[in-house]
Amino acid sequence: MKRSFFLALIMYFSYNGYGQYFNINLGQPDPYVNLIAQRALPFQDSLWLLNLYCDRYVPVDRVFYYTLPIINSKGEVKEEYILGDTTNFFAYLDIIKSKSSEYKILVKDYTLDGDPYYDLQTFDNNLIKISTIEIAVSRNEVSTGAMKETNDGNLIFCGNIQNYNKIKKGYEESQAILYKLDSDGNEIWHTEYGDSINYEKFYDFIEDDQGNIYAVGQWVEPYFDGDYQSLLVKYDKN
Repeated sequence: MKRSFFLALIMYFSYNGYGQYFNINLGQPDPYVNLIAQRALPFQDSLWLLNLYCDRYVPVDRVFYYTLPIINSKGEVKEEYILGDTTNFFAYLDIIKSKSSEYKILVKDYTLDGDPYYDLQTFDNNLIKISTIEIAVSRNEVSTGAMKETNDGNLIFCGNIQNYNKIKKGYEESQAILYKLDSDGNEIWHTEYGDSINYEKFYDFIEDDQGNIYAVGQWVEPYFDGDYQSLLVKYDKN
């Protein structure tokens, strides 16, 4: 009886402990209030690159920024990159590693007047910045879904675009978007789906072998007050 219980105990812990080589807490003491792991990517040989959202508390205000800690295969933080000004708000909307081993980071930044603008920053395999290209968008607020490298070596990101009206203090003219950029960040084309009354957003997409795009997302009618519906839209390669 004791032997059977012992064997059952071993099988239980073996089953429930699979694949758990380490479990680390990347939280830090004050002034860091919030840390959210958003992306995990390979970095160089045995290190990992994570994109973390940092909500930093300072005596006067809370500052939000993004940091890129480098973590080895044992879960040890070896180095931390802060690729921006921590005294001013900016955000990494998404990050990918290209087939040419460059890191492409979609960034939301702000002017001195508080107006947002967007650019694509390219870093080499050692996280040394190569270029920054501003992306011209048709409205002032972009919420992104996925960003991926396409079959032809370019980039596509999806999401939602809308205007924030400072006078009315509200959002308007909301539509789902797909933006295709060349490898440097210059726009090739973009398309918008939906009308200015409802809320639509693409969260992800795939590209087939012929270059057609299948985008999935959400449609809410009317704006955040009605039913939530799933959205699937197909675009041809043109």
